Amino acid sequence: MKFNINTSTRLKCRKRFILLLAFLLAFSAWTLPVRADLTNVKDTLSDSRPSTAANHTIIFVLSAANDVKENDTITITFGTGFTLTGVLFSDMDLSGSSSGDQTLASSAGASAWGAAVSGQVVTFTAPSNAATYLGGGETITVEIGSNATYGVAGVNQIDNPTAGTYDIDITAAGDSSETGSTKVAIIAGVTVTATVDESLTFTISSMASTTCGYGNSVTAVDTTATAVPFGDVSSNTFKKGCQAFSVSTNAGDGYTMTSQETDQLTNAGSDTIPDTTCDTGSCSETTGGGWATATNNGFGHTCFGGDCVAAYSSGTNYRQFASIADSETVQTMQSSSTPVSNASTTILYQLSVSGSQESGDYSNTVVYITTAQFD
Repeated sequence: MKFNINTSTRLKCRKRFILLLAFLLAFSAWTLPVRADLTNVKDTLSDSRPSTAANHTIIFVLSAANDVKENDTITITFGTGFTLTGVLFSDMDLSGSSSGDQTLASSAGASAWGAAVSGQVVTFTAPSNAATYLGGGETITVEIGSNATYGVAGVNQIDNPTAGTYDIDITAAGDSSETGSTKVAIIAGVTVTATVDESLTFTISSMASTTCGYGNSVTAVDTTATAVPFGDVSSNTFKKGCQAFSVSTNAGDGYTMTSQETDQLTNAGSDTIPDTTCDTGSCSETTGGGWATATNNGFGHTCFGGDCVAAYSSGTNYRQFASIADSETVQTMQSSSTPVSNASTTILYQLSVSGSQESGDYSNTVVYITTAQFD
């Protein structure tokens, strides 16, 4: 069986096909617009704890065709729960990887971007002068909080909401309108606890005569950690002995060391070698002075090192030890207001006796008390 289609019918069919094809192409172009989205979108918080103020560093990349020009806007919408109250334009920075830092103001002007907060939305409005302010393809950085330092240092931060995951939505309305989103997690911090025991160590070490080079250039004796053996003493002639002190403590307010003697140097017959009054005749347990003349007899001490109190004047002044037997007030010899580790000082004992000093073996005991001052 054959069908015959005349020429007129063929032309009508062809026209109908062309019209249908044109309609489909037009419909496709209308329903499938070309669109680009922001890429590499992220928001880095300085603190992720709930209800805590934090800085935000928001980064995204414009598509190559999306130039941001005069009067265009960039908006950043924070999820419900973030508190932006108090955030000002001076707490924000806006910059492009090629365009650099942008000048911000409370509202847009001829040469400054407007940066304003309304509820959960931060809006940046480009200046009104005709120009391209952020070029397509640039990486855009927005800083909000104390991390904003261009021009004026930022002060106000954004308060975090309660624990959870929140959206940060961005729209860059330039030559095209691009959107992008990222998420941030607000989570309670992990509380770490530890206990550090209080510590205090105080050691006295011996010092050989050859290393006791402090003070006057006089005969030195070897000492031990518990004794200063002056031995035989010639009249009107100095002898000295040194000991090394070391203190360590983790006390927040440091430590204080006091010194005192049980009594003046005393022999079996209750004769005493007096404590020094130095060259000025005014030295006491509280007042120091220079002591370089051996005929100014007596027993005294000085202190070398950073923790020695000022009365010793870096080891150039001598003092008496406060006498327990005479009810003299105990005196601070060295101290620190902060924790110390192996704080080192040298204590120098010096002795000179007159030609009329009674014979005998003299001794006393010097007592050191170190007190840590914990917070």
